[in-house]
Amino acid sequence: MLPGRKYLTLAALALFVFSSPLLADVIHLKNGGRIEGRVEDRGDSIVVTHRFGSVTVARSDIVRIEKKETLKDLYAAKRKSIDPTDPDQLVELGEWCREKGWASQAAKEWKAALALDPDHQGAHRALGHVFFEGAWRTEREIMERRGFVFVEGKWLTRREAEEALTRKQREQVRRAEVKRQRALQRRLNRAFRTIAYGTEKQAVRAVKDVETIAREIGDPNVAKIARDAKAWYDRAWQQVRQQVIAETRVTWSQLKRPIPTLTTSLGAGSTPVTLQLPELQVARVSTTVVIPAGRGK
Repeated sequence: MLPGRKYLTLAALALFVFSSPLLADVIHLKNGGRIEGRVEDRGDSIVVTHRFGSVTVARSDIVRIEKKETLKDLYAAKRKSIDPTDPDQLVELGEWCREKGWASQAAKEWKAALALDPDHQGAHRALGHVFFEGAWRTEREIMERRGFVFVEGKWLTRREAEEALTRKQREQVRRAEVKRQRALQRRLNRAFRTIAYGTEKQAVRAVKDVETIAREIGDPNVAKIARDAKAWYDRAWQQVRQQVIAETRVTWSQLKRPIPTLTTSLGAGSTPVTLQLPELQVARVSTTVVIPAGRGK
């Protein structure tokens, strides 16, 4: 692990972890940030566990660790201090939970209050209910009773919803058709490349593939174009086979034997020296060769 990445960026970590309302111990950092979580001592570092997981923090980055009660501990004490059969007190407990950022528990308290008193206005308002047509209703219930339909994050009239559905279906059909056409185009491109440059067997199979595509799209002209293209390329390859030639030059040499010798004296009173005088017999050949070219089998 890189030294600079040994621990998470503490400022960002503080923002991330501190959003949880259920954590305990507060870790105060030298950079001014703080983290809340359950602390496990690891000597030179601590492991802070929170609802999103855990993170390791170096002790050298910590100013102090403040021990405190968790929100659950505070909630348990608060719950014991109220009458659980009194809907007013349950609504107040729900408000306390909401102030602490514990929205899920707040909703549970308000629903518990409604279970005791189905007409409790405070609980209904806390849950976002509205009194409509003689009863407390949710926004969805009211909009549906008014004839609206919730479509992709928006309330629409039934006619608007049907039009939106029709547009969506048409768009899906259009996209599917575009996808199909692009796939056919890729098949045609591959087939015509094979007709032009493939072997004879490959070209025959490519023509058959184009004929299949022609039947799928209902256009026999496409198959005729493929057959005409193969015939044209067959003739072109035949001409290439006849016309491609190469000029070849060969040089051949052979040492003449016996090798002639020459004996001479290099100076007065010197010992005679025998020299060899090799000769090469050189022959050059130049010709042209026809190189077979074409599709192949």
